[in-house]
Amino acid sequence: MEENEEYGGVRWENPEQGESEVNANQSFHAISPSHDKYPCEVNLRALEQVQKLLLAQTEAIASLQQQLATRPAHHPAAPRSSAPEKCDVEMSTVAFRSWRRSMRCWLDLNRRETAAVAAVTPLPGAPVAATHRQPSKPRCGNCGTMHKPGRGSCPAGELACFNCGKTGHLRSLCKSRTKKAAAAEDLEANGITRAQVCVAGPGLLATLGIETASLARRGKLRDLANVSLKSMGAFSCIMRHGNRTTTQDVFVVKTASRCYISLQACKDLGLAQSPPLPKPGPAPPLSRTLSRLAQRVRQPAWMADFVPGMFPQ
Repeated sequence: MEENEEYGGVRWENPEQGESEVNANQSFHAISPSHDKYPCEVNLRALEQVQKLLLAQTEAIASLQQQLATRPAHHPAAPRSSAPEKCDVEMSTVAFRSWRRSMRCWLDLNRRETAAVAAVTPLPGAPVAATHRQPSKPRCGNCGTMHKPGRGSCPAGELACFNCGKTGHLRSLCKSRTKKAAAAEDLEANGITRAQVCVAGPGLLATLGIETASLARRGKLRDLANVSLKSMGAFSCIMRHGNRTTTQDVFVVKTASRCYISLQACKDLGLAQSPPLPKPGPAPPLSRTLSRLAQRVRQPAWMADFVPGMFPQ
């Protein structure tokens, strides 16, 4: 493009029509600025922009025509957009979820291995308190719980043992095993306890001068009809009959009007004795026994009579 100073217009080449002169005042009157000094330069810039836009559109049309010419006619298809399709999005989501699961499994495995190694060997730079567990407090050998040192802080300090009768420990932690404890052991059968204990009413407490607050709390009691009995507590009592004595735990029940002692207490005091076992009588002579046995057994074809009169004729 070149400017014509004589006519104040522009000259540009068209490949189809050749050279032609265009008056800038007529062709570009709509886009001409109000500036009167350089009207032609502004029109030239606008013309260059329009020409570049037309050339770009021409190249795009030629490229599309070439693509349509090379595409088979029996398989028409629109140009694929740059956005991912649904299948690509789904495959990407599945792959991401699989990767996340594998990463979680790897982290869990690594965490377990680290904890296992730290339990045996302390990790470098880690504090001792973080790698080794603090030793737990020892449990009391009398009550089985953890408490402050000292016999005064033990819950079983004033309780009597059902096994040996001594105070200071529970029956489950008793170190002695006697025949009395084996006989008085609770045997549960169909919900009915078969252990026999000594039972008394509140009148016995008044007779012996024992306060209700001093009674030791024990387990629940049930009668032969499997009815629960409300026990006020129990106390140890020394029973004497003749020259025999025994120490038993007596349970205090409000509904009891008399004192009932257990079978084991009766045996210890000699009040209940087992019936004597039958003694065997004199045995019959051997010859009579063999003679009766031979009558029931079929006699063999030959025999030897070692005992006279064994086989009657």
